[in-house]
This record gives sequence, structure tokens and C-alpha cells, in this order.
Amino acid sequence: MAILYHTLSDQQLDDTQHHAIRALLNAAFDHEFSDEDNDHAAGGVRVIAIDGAQIVGHAALVARTITIDGTPYTVGYVEGVAVWPSYQGQGIGGQIMRQITDIAQRDFTIAMLSTGKFDFYAKFGWQRFVGQSFVDDHGTLVRTADEDEGLMVYTTHTQLNQLGVAWVCDWRTGDVW
Repeated sequence: MAILYHTLSDQQLDDTQHHAIRALLNAAFDHEFSDEDNDHAAGGVRVIAIDGAQIVGHAALVARTITIDGTPYTVGYVEGVAVWPSYQGQGIGGQIMRQITDIAQRDFTIAMLSTGKFDFYAKFGWQRFVGQSFVDDHGTLVRTADEDEGLMVYTTHTQLNQLGVAWVCDWRTGDVW
């Protein structure tokens, strides 16, 4: 297996590649990857794994404004981490996350993601979120406590990821976090 890894912007991907990424995400998430989830992965940088002509792995890193303890930060937010089911368990996801984490560390002070696979991301230096999450729903702050447990952060500014510190994301359709 000669897997090649590429870091590309959305503009560098053609329609066929965008469709292949969507098919991969649908397969990897048991067809529960919504249109909104797909939209959330757009607009940033993508790391893709290719075997021959097939895209077999993917992760996106998009910029989001997150207000932390009253200060707005441009945060690198990881979306759509997936490996084609028949390729899982071969280290492809790990290689993609190493590259995404390196990009996040280089380009952002803080990076975030939402997951249920904490041990996987912890291997790359991601830490469990311990603050309090909120969404700015068109000017009204709404506590999203049910999201707290699934969030992870990557930052050297450990004072930001502390108990009781409020993290506020902007409203978006689908999963706000």
C-alpha cells in the first residue's frame, strides 16, 4: 500500500475530489454525516490520504471565531476526520491527525474538535476540554453543557482551558460545536 498524503485548500480540489470526500465521510460515519457537517468542513485546509486514485482518508481544519473568557480568538477547528472503512486500522487516521495537528500548531494559537474518541486524539497532544461551552444564538448566549464532554483542545495556553472559563462559538446550522 502506497498511501500519499496531500494538504490542499478547498479551491485546489476539483468537483470529483469533493464528491469522493463526501462519499468517504458518508461511508465512515454510517451515512450520518449531514449536509451541515459537510458544510462545516469547507473553507479551510484539508489533509487527504490517497491510495492510487481513491481518497481513503480526510480531515479538515477551518478557522472559527471562539470567544474565550471574553476575548475572541481565531481557532483552528478540526472537522470530518475519517478513513474509508476498509482502510481503518492501518495508521492512516493517525498520519492525517499528525499533519492536521502540525498545521493547527503552526497556524493557530488554539485548536479544537468535537469527538467521542478521546484516546485517539490524546496521542497527538489534544486535551479534554474542561471549560464551559456556550453558543451565541443571534445575540443570546445559550449554555451547551451537553457538548462540553465531547470537546478537545490543542493549545500551549493552558490557562484558557480551565474549569469555569466560558468558551463561546458563533451559531451555525447543524452541530454548533
